[in-house]
Formats: sequence, C-alpha cells, structure tokens
Amino acid sequence: MTIDTKLVIPDKFAKDFINGSLDISKAVVRSTKSGKIVKNVDLINNVDKAKDTASALRHSKLFLIGLGVIAVVGVASGIVYLVNKKNKKGGYV
Repeated sequence: MTIDTKLVIPDKFAKDFINGSLDISKAVVRSTKSGKIVKNVDLINNVDKAKDTASALRHSKLFLIGLGVIAVVGVASGIVYLVNKKNKKGGYV
C-alpha cells in the first residue's frame, strides 16, 4: 500500500534538500496508543522517479532522432539512385 504524504521541511534545510545533500529515506510508524515505534518504512524517492522519467524521455528522443536520420538518409539514397538510373538512360542532364 502506498500513502501520499506531505512533509513540512524547515526553511534552513530547504537548500540542502534541493541540492541533494539531504534526503529523507525512512518514515516511522508509531502506535497511536503507546507512542512506541512499530516499524520503520522506506519512502519512495520522487527525485529518482523524476530522473528515471527524464532519462527515458531522453532515450526516446534520441531514438526518434536516429529514426529521422535513417529516414532522411534512406530518402536521399533513393533520390540519388533514381537520378543515376535516369542519367544512364539518357534522361536528366
């Protein structure tokens, strides 16, 4: 199960969270009756998710650029082939 939470980070730590020198990696689950710690749980790091998403987008853009280059080269090769073929038959000058 995943529960979305919002944390209040004191201003004096904000810069360190932004530049990555501080991170919150665990949360404490406490009993509401006794106040005792029941479990330490891992937090999902949204920064890692954002980096993974950006990386995937970057790779897909590179893939699309590569496809575009291949398509342009293919079309240009076809045009050169047709022009050469036509020149051999006495068509284009």
